[in-house]
Amino acid sequence: MSAPRDQGAALLSVLLLISIMSVAAVAVTEVVAQSAARSKAADDRSRANWYLIGAEELGKVALTDLVEETGGNLTPAVTQRFAQPFVFEAEGGVIQARLRDATNCFNLNSLQTNAEDLEDEDTAGATPISRYRILLEQVGFSGSEARALADAAADWVDTDTITRLSGAEDAFYSSRRPPHRAPGRLFADITELRAVRGYERRVVAALDGLVCVRPDTANAVLNLNTLTIDDAPLLSMALTGLVSSEAARVLIEERPEGGWPDVATFLEERDVAEIAPGRRREDLMDIVSKRFELSGAAAYRDGLARFRVLYAVEEGRPVEIIQRTYGEF
Repeated sequence: MSAPRDQGAALLSVLLLISIMSVAAVAVTEVVAQSAARSKAADDRSRANWYLIGAEELGKVALTDLVEETGGNLTPAVTQRFAQPFVFEAEGGVIQARLRDATNCFNLNSLQTNAEDLEDEDTAGATPISRYRILLEQVGFSGSEARALADAAADWVDTDTITRLSGAEDAFYSSRRPPHRAPGRLFADITELRAVRGYERRVVAALDGLVCVRPDTANAVLNLNTLTIDDAPLLSMALTGLVSSEAARVLIEERPEGGWPDVATFLEERDVAEIAPGRRREDLMDIVSKRFELSGAAAYRDGLARFRVLYAVEEGRPVEIIQRTYGEF
């Protein structure tokens, strides 16, 4: 009488064991599949990164050819040649990128001067911070707003803890949520500007295309012949605000076909010639472009690597990469 019960119990044990083994097999299969998928994704990203390096080299070659042909003396007609993105197909992937003249902007990192070291700060155009205030005023901010925004940005990058008249240092940022300190270092990326006091969305939007972040504190020199009408506030800044953005826009629109042959010729323009030499920043003007940016994406299967690369083009030296950014932006 006990034999059938024993057989039923054994059968249930076998079925239970088979169920457990089936679940384990499915789990192992899922782990293996996920591992294979991760491995494939990592391989795709790795290949995309290699394509990214290839894109950087393509940019170097293109710029080298451009400089050999023009000597860096660009005009709107020349820049139109690389206005459209180029596409380079490779085995299993594709690189899409756009090259542009990145000369014309205000380098926010030029603001890195400690407050205690400033001299002639209020002299129009004498220091980066005074030029930045002029730029802010030319895009529509009042004098007090411009001072507050300029002081806050300067306090963000300077290495001291002295708060400028309208600036913000650790005492302000420590009261934020979450609390933090002013970094006291150069901006790493233009998006960091949104963390600075006062730089609301409307402020950042007003400065879009006019400010940049370079890996040094050097003043960005404008190429008079590649300025667009949207760059008029920058030209006004170089002329210390004595030529309004509206008048600067007219100068750009009426620029000679082929551009000004040299800075001296530009300085002979009526509105410009009336400015005393000491009140215009000729050191911020040139007819040569020395900074170019290549931006785009390199894709391989499901891997995608976005990039932005800044090149320096200096006379007598090979094209050099001075800044690169990878990722989503």
